[in-house]
Amino acid sequence: PTTTTPTALLLLLGTTATKPAGGRKVAIMKELLQQDGDEYDEEEKEGAPRRVNVENANCNHSEEQLHSKSNTCSTNDVEWEDYKSSPPKHQQQQQQQHQQQQPQQYELPVEIIANVLSFLKFEEMVKFGRVSKSWIKGLCRVESIRFVLDDKNSDHKLRFAESHLKNLPSIHLALLQTVDGISSDLIRGFLTTSPMLKHFSFKHYCYDFGAYNSSTASRYHDVSAALEPIGNAADLKSLKLVRCRFDCVVDIIRLLQNKTQLKSLHLSDTRFGKYSHYPRPCDCNILSSHIATLHNLEELIVSNGWSMRHFDAEAVFSNLPCLRKLVVESATDASLVSAARYCPNIEILELRDCRTLTLYGIMEVLRCCPIQTLFIDDFRGTGSGITTVKELCRSSSRRRCNTLTHLTVNAGLWLDDVTTPTLSNEEKARLMKEAAASVSSGRVTLEVL
Repeated sequence: PTTTTPTALLLLLGTTATKPAGGRKVAIMKELLQQDGDEYDEEEKEGAPRRVNVENANCNHSEEQLHSKSNTCSTNDVEWEDYKSSPPKHQQQQQQQHQQQQPQQYELPVEIIANVLSFLKFEEMVKFGRVSKSWIKGLCRVESIRFVLDDKNSDHKLRFAESHLKNLPSIHLALLQTVDGISSDLIRGFLTTSPMLKHFSFKHYCYDFGAYNSSTASRYHDVSAALEPIGNAADLKSLKLVRCRFDCVVDIIRLLQNKTQLKSLHLSDTRFGKYSHYPRPCDCNILSSHIATLHNLEELIVSNGWSMRHFDAEAVFSNLPCLRKLVVESATDASLVSAARYCPNIEILELRDCRTLTLYGIMEVLRCCPIQTLFIDDFRGTGSGITTVKELCRSSSRRRCNTLTHLTVNAGLWLDDVTTPTLSNEEKARLMKEAAASVSSGRVTLEVL
């Protein structure tokens, strides 16, 4: 005889009652329940598991099979819903195989893409921007751009830059010698899109210099109208203008207005007017008072046409206590004395075209300022170059702790006379280098041009 629990019997009844041949089994089960009723009650009172003795039953279902059938019946609906919502197994396998075969794609952050693009030329930058949407987004976030404008593609470059490159903090433009067809309106429109500009440079690559002739004026591009937006850049920190032509000095003054944060000013080979003439003495004098308003200026370069002897040196240097680098042309002793008095932090001093300068002005700056690099070009000495080099090295170590490390002079520092034999420039350079090394104990490196 086989014993089963009442729950299993009920499930058996429920599962077999719906079958056509299940009538005989139902009758047998009812009889068995009536015969073993007493035994069932005693087991229930004692807390034993409910069991029913099944005898003479033509039933081939074991207890485990009954439980499995009941569980299958109760979960049919859930499994059907899961089957409807999930794809077939062969489709799942195909999807897994496709994912394993397909290589994984990684996208760089936009900030890294922008940093990479900032080191490329403008043409290369545009080509890389066509790679994907993330690269074009990185192109729009580039912080520094430098490109050369020519006759062929300048208009396309400026239009592309105006539409994609906005709010740039650093812009560096360069013009080739052939500048016909360059539109000042396009340059102005491009610069207008970057009101928070901090660094700007404009350089014109012109290969022929000298006095005015019939073709000189056309080689200097008039940037008076093109650079008008620079006057509105209040956060500008560096301004570099090389070989640019303006209508008058007032155009440069407009660019320098309200530039309280400007730290670097570079004006070189500037031309004015229709005939591209060099700055006149009145232009230098007018510009002096406006340079003095740049109180945070650390680097001042005025050369190649800007003669320092025409500036009001007292007005220029009196309000520049932070000045650390000074590059001037045609300086005088009075201008260097003013620089030494009002700018005690000058570390780099470059003096060009020093025909009007004496050794007194140079040594005054060396005594008062911590000069580390001194460049003297076209300086005419009064005697032996050995004596002049020794005086320069000694002057730098009187008040300061031996700050001078690099000294550059020209061979004209050695003045030949009748009493001394004529030496070659190589021999002069060798003797002056030995003198600098002996006086400074190897601290000063001398270079002779």
